[in-house]
Amino acid sequence: MFITIKFGDDEQLLFNPDCSPKILLDNIKRRCHVPQKVEIDLLDEEGELKQLSQLLQNGLEHSCDPFTDRGVYYLIKLERKDSKIKFVSLLNNLAESSPHLAAKLEDMSCPRQSEPRPTSKDKWSRMAKKANKTTSVASSVKSKKQPRERDSSKASSRVK
Repeated sequence: MFITIKFGDDEQLLFNPDCSPKILLDNIKRRCHVPQKVEIDLLDEEGELKQLSQLLQNGLEHSCDPFTDRGVYYLIKLERKDSKIKFVSLLNNLAESSPHLAAKLEDMSCPRQSEPRPTSKDKWSRMAKKANKTTSVASSVKSKKQPRERDSSKASSRVK
C-alpha cells in the first residue's frame, strides 16, 4: 500500500502508511521539510481530514486504516490559537489546482456561525427607529412650502 502526498510547489512524494502513526508523521515531516514542532494533517480529495494526531493518541500500531491505497492527500498545517484551529495548505497553489478543497479548508478554519437571534430590546429599538423615520418623513413633507390657494373673497375685497 502507498499514498501520494502533495505539498510545496507542486511537489509530490510516495509514502507507505503501513507503519506506526509516529513513524509516518516523522517521515512526512522530514521528507516534506516541515519542522518537528509544526502540527500537520492530511486532506483527502473529498476534503476530509485524516486526523493523524488522533491516530497517535489512539495508539494504533498501523496508520493505514484511514487511507485509500494509491490515494492522493494534501499536506495541511494546523495553527491553533485561542481554542480555534486554522487549517493552512502546505501545497502552495491549492486554490488554483483544487478550488473546492481550498474552499473546504476555509470553511473548516472559519465555521459559519448562525446569526444571533434578536432580543426584544433589539426588536423595540428597530421599531422605534422605523417610527422615527416615518414621523420625520411626514414632518418634512408638511414643512415643504406648498402653493397657497387664494381665497376668492379676500381677492375681491382688495380689488374694490
